[in-house]
Amino acid sequence: MAVLVALLVLAASCSSSGPDEATPESGPAADAGQEAEFLEAPAESDPDASATDTDPAPELYPDDAIIIGVISDRTGLMKDLDGPALEAARVQVARVNERGGVLGRPLVLAEFDSRSQLNASFQAANELVSDGAELFLVTCDYQFAKPAIEVATEADRLVLSPCGGTAEWGNPAVGGRNVFSFAMPSAAEGVLMADYVVERYGTTVTMIIDSTDPDAQAQCAAFEETFRAAGGGFRGRLEVDVESAPDLEENVASLVRTSFELPTAVVLCAGTTVGQDVVLFLRRSGLEAPIVAGSTMDGDDWIVNVERTGEMVVLSYASTFGDDPDPAVDQLFEEIEVFTGEPPDQGRPVTGADAIEAFALAAERAGSLDLESLIAELESFDGQKLVAGTVTFTSTAHLSSRAMRLLRIEDRLPRFVEMIEIGADEVVPEPEPTPETEATPETEATPETEATPETDATPTAEGQ
Repeated sequence: MAVLVALLVLAASCSSSGPDEATPESGPAADAGQEAEFLEAPAESDPDASATDTDPAPELYPDDAIIIGVISDRTGLMKDLDGPALEAARVQVARVNERGGVLGRPLVLAEFDSRSQLNASFQAANELVSDGAELFLVTCDYQFAKPAIEVATEADRLVLSPCGGTAEWGNPAVGGRNVFSFAMPSAAEGVLMADYVVERYGTTVTMIIDSTDPDAQAQCAAFEETFRAAGGGFRGRLEVDVESAPDLEENVASLVRTSFELPTAVVLCAGTTVGQDVVLFLRRSGLEAPIVAGSTMDGDDWIVNVERTGEMVVLSYASTFGDDPDPAVDQLFEEIEVFTGEPPDQGRPVTGADAIEAFALAAERAGSLDLESLIAELESFDGQKLVAGTVTFTSTAHLSSRAMRLLRIEDRLPRFVEMIEIGADEVVPEPEPTPETEATPETEATPETEATPETDATPTAEGQ
């Protein structure tokens, strides 16, 4: 398994470095006294390599350091979500260490690249438990994280996901009492999108769903239920992937030529890989209806791959364009840019900082790292202000709805428009948890099965 171990500590707490140790990186973590050792696992071409195949990392941290085991994707399917959240987590670790650590102890990140493979997650979790990790920070996809969660649960360790938004993360009876996520529930995003579309664009839409993205599917499932309840109807409901997205140009062009009633908006639930193709071929087809997308389409790196977006709005956790309404968010992104050498290209990284800050607050209030005490403190969060906004957890809900930023793409550049949130009395549909795969820890299959489009990719009218 490809392994990357990064140990972040306070310089004052460390012994002198050996000749083979890496020099501190630049940026906030280095300013806090970061020292790092990076270990590369056997080559990617060796599928049987595991986390335990590498020599142990040299101990660059004091005996009282709190080890945070990070099992996230740096090179596989989830890298575009996991990577940015980890960057923000690193910055927040440096901040916490600068103010004295947690319970007087420095925080250390021990990082493993899971490559979105179940066996890699399982192996890394076992190694981290053996190395004394007291907290786990895991990938945003529940099925890929599940082997690590099971190992951590058996060892009585707290598990936090910066950005897991599907139903499993929020239900302690499914995900586990020791598992919390700092993402906006994907279903809650769908409710926000439905409310916005009804208010701004009316009740006739075309809905396009990325069949390869569980968060996107959850967004649109909740959108559909909420939209129909508000009297909405559909001029086409399509599931697409990278291979089928090009068919949209011809099929939607046919809709534009022959339909007496065009949709007043297109609702897009997709990751950027599929979503950019959807936007490209929708506009080529001649359909000019506004596009409303969830946070899975956040960011501007994909925009260069489309000829034009037309009118389009996207939900985001934070604006990365210097116009976020919360100065603390702008400050975080500035520090990430110093740390990494480039600004974040999407708002989701803020949840990585939230996860670290929440752990620090819970541990300080509990006065220990006892698992039950940490759970009790996290479940007492009621409008708790973190880096990116407020979160609320309860004994039955380990995902928290939060206010989201609405960004409008103008001249190929997203800009902040307004904050939107779910009403206090509004009900978020309860989606079914993602069906579990039969994969064992040794299996390296992806967790999602290939979805079959509900239609033949031709938009069809449905009853209002």
